[in-house]
Amino acid sequence: MNDQDKTKDQLISELAELRERLAVQREPVAADAYFSLTNPQWRSLVVNTPVFILIFDQDYRLQFINRTSPSTTPSELIGKHCSDLVLPEYADTVQTFIKSVFDTGEPTSCEAQACCEDGQVQWHINHAGPIFDNDEVIAVSVVAEDITLKKQAERERDRSCAILNAAIECLPFDFFALGPDGRYILQNAAAKSDYGDSIGKTPEQVCPNEQDLALWLDNNRRAF
Repeated sequence: MNDQDKTKDQLISELAELRERLAVQREPVAADAYFSLTNPQWRSLVVNTPVFILIFDQDYRLQFINRTSPSTTPSELIGKHCSDLVLPEYADTVQTFIKSVFDTGEPTSCEAQACCEDGQVQWHINHAGPIFDNDEVIAVSVVAEDITLKKQAERERDRSCAILNAAIECLPFDFFALGPDGRYILQNAAAKSDYGDSIGKTPEQVCPNEQDLALWLDNNRRAF
């Protein structure tokens, strides 16, 4: 019977049956289907790599992870939704991040914070890529690199810069910082009051007095 000769109920019934078949075919695939972990060289590489390797199915649930923190095991995480593996405020970000790979078949990256079982919060940079089967994205692999120490260093740097900038702003005399290209990259409130906004300008553009300018330029030469 041709499709055009079938009733509406028949077409709906066949569509439901087709969806059931596809659902069976798309059941989560075991880790060994993705990786030949029986190969000792590949197993060593996957287990000992310093990054986390995760695979998510089309329901955004974890199907494989190469290792975990000491306080948990892979079996405790398998089957969890991707949003359960990060802090609540990053749940939507991570799901959207993985969904984009399913939708486009293109790799992408994002940063997110995850909370370990021991309560420790870690930052990760996550690189996601598609796993294809006959041109269809059937799963998404994610390589997650721990960047917690980098984030801590950045926060400490920002804190130190904020303290330094606050101290410079409070100086009762003019303060300038000159970049390697000979243009000002920093000035405090006192200097801005006396000379206006000097950022991006050269000493010649800022100082109208030739005698003062000569002294400025000589100081700059000696400093460099």
